[in-house]
Amino acid sequence: MGRYGHRVIDVDGHIFESQEMYQRFMESYLEPAYRGDLDEMMRLSADPATGQVMTPNLWTHKSTGPVVDRTRALGGVEPGVDTRERGEGRKTGTRAVIDVLDPKLRLLDMDDEGIDVAVIFPSALIGFSALDDLELEAALYRAYNRFMHDFCSADPSRLRYVAVPPMRDIQAGVAEIRRVAPEGTAVGLYIQTHMDGKQLDHRDFYPLWDEAQDAGLAITVHHGSAGLPPWGLGVFEMGGNWFQQHASVFLYEQMRAVATVVGGGLLERYPELRFAFLESGCGWLPFWLERLDHHAEIMPMYVPELKRRPTEAFLAGRCFISFDPDEVALTDVVEVLGDGQLVYASDYPHFDCTFPDSVRLVAENDRLSAVTKRRILGENALSLYPRIP
Repeated sequence: MGRYGHRVIDVDGHIFESQEMYQRFMESYLEPAYRGDLDEMMRLSADPATGQVMTPNLWTHKSTGPVVDRTRALGGVEPGVDTRERGEGRKTGTRAVIDVLDPKLRLLDMDDEGIDVAVIFPSALIGFSALDDLELEAALYRAYNRFMHDFCSADPSRLRYVAVPPMRDIQAGVAEIRRVAPEGTAVGLYIQTHMDGKQLDHRDFYPLWDEAQDAGLAITVHHGSAGLPPWGLGVFEMGGNWFQQHASVFLYEQMRAVATVVGGGLLERYPELRFAFLESGCGWLPFWLERLDHHAEIMPMYVPELKRRPTEAFLAGRCFISFDPDEVALTDVVEVLGDGQLVYASDYPHFDCTFPDSVRLVAENDRLSAVTKRRILGENALSLYPRIP
């Protein structure tokens, strides 16, 4: 029981894929055939001035894909005034600043925040979806999943993770789901909102959803970053402004994902599969479901697999959405849609998280009932992640 009187389950925290992590990959987790590739990527990504590897840039050295500009300020200001990209940073005051790879330090931060169980997501790892070599991508994800299994094994009663399957090589993705499922530390699958021009209802992805349903693993839909592939809606049309990209792309991508999962009939096709839509707030959800309801009514020929109103489908018990702990619209969403679909997420240790106050902000919100707090801080997460004991 957490420090605020509720069992608190963080459905979406993060780990940083640091230089030290990738070094451990080469020592213990990555198959030998791919270690030379990773070593080369790290060498080419090192800052000449400091020797520090810029890990979010690893993918660029074995990819012919574009790199998004994030340096221009709004208001006509030329680059160079202040173009610091804080999106790569760790929250000041977290023990992740000391060592993000030490599970004991993370557990201490969880104690300070009042979190009983944390489900851990990657940060920049999804950039490998732009690698030209699909086998290398799949191997790096396998290494990550092996590492995270060991990380969570330090205290599996409190630490769990979402495994990363490749979405471009479906056979490799299915094989990886089958490999991680029996281990028990994985509670879900880290899934992008789209991949290679295919949305989540594309039939090519059906084998992944089949395997996830059989394994009892949730589909956690989480866009990687406004500045990393797979590129989000509009990211190249924002003039290279990180403020605008970071504020909007996560939201656009989750709106796309909700429309696709619901409108594409995935909830009907997979009656046991659970979906979470993460790191975009929740205040937009009532408006978006209402708009989808209207379009399903006037354009039914474009959603032939949809058997219910989108709002009814979303609220039937297998779709969940995280909220920002300081989100003013949280109580309005509860009033309009109820509290059965809301789940707490810390976003720890990213620069924009509210550590160490994220649980406190919810627990002390006097506009929420005690029952609602209990549900959104922990009970609903158990419905999303039934593998958590």
